[in-house]
Amino acid sequence: MQTIGKKLFVLFVLISVGLGLVLHLWHLKNVPVSLYYDEMDYVVTGEAVARYGTDLSGQWSPTQLIPLHTTNYTAELPAVFQAFFQKIFGYGVDSARIPATFFGLLSIVMSMAIAQVVFKRKQITLLVGVLLIISPWHVHVSRSGYEAMIALFFELCFVFGFLAFLEPSNKKRQLVAALSMILSFFLGFYSYHGAKFTFLALGM
Repeated sequence: MQTIGKKLFVLFVLISVGLGLVLHLWHLKNVPVSLYYDEMDYVVTGEAVARYGTDLSGQWSPTQLIPLHTTNYTAELPAVFQAFFQKIFGYGVDSARIPATFFGLLSIVMSMAIAQVVFKRKQITLLVGVLLIISPWHVHVSRSGYEAMIALFFELCFVFGFLAFLEPSNKKRQLVAALSMILSFFLGFYSYHGAKFTFLALGM
């Protein structure tokens, strides 16, 4: 009976992962059917950064680490991630949702890593992954052109680095954990305006 239970659990996990990947990736270019205006800000600015290293006006670049004012105030670094993926997958709106989907899937992996550190039980770790990958909220945000999923991934990296730093280990591992926390703080802080508040709270 225990063997049958394990097989059913594994089957449940595999079906959930398969369904979750379909929900995250199927017709990614076309669903949702359009981009909201601040999503377009990131896509257009990302292409400009990829091509010219600056925005369309030529007055702003991500290295300034100040928000870009277009029809909206957009965060400092999302255009860099858009530019990176547009360089790989091609310019324009067809690549608009790839960054959020990529970081969304990575956030599931990072959540599972945190669960493993906290609970040290593979069943709980797998359950966390399954619940996230089929979560309607997670699917929706990961299929957008928004920047929030990027910041969320770095917030999770920060939490994981903090937990790793607290684990009894050698000095080198603690140094790596501390450096990962600093890098995550920097990248997340400048990836989303809302993360400026959450990262300050995490930092304290």
